[in-house]
Amino acid sequence: MLKVIHVYHPAPPTVNGIPYIDPQIEEIRREEFEAYVQRLNTELKEPNDIASIQGEFLVGLAKTEILNYAESTPNAILVMG
Repeated sequence: MLKVIHVYHPAPPTVNGIPYIDPQIEEIRREEFEAYVQRLNTELKEPNDIASIQGEFLVGLAKTEILNYAESTPNAILVMG
């Protein structure tokens, strides 16, 4: 199994110096990521029937979330691009 992880860091834009957080942006990013993982599964399974690809959507700072993930899954091999 291959697990694809995406870390979403909400960086709110400011309007007149006040941070503006649109809760729909995170949901849109999550849906885009899920569609990407689904597309990977479809494209890669057809010719080879390889193991499935799973996605995990994390929210926070990439450095923190990746380190936490690495600590929680000690047998995983992490590849970053």
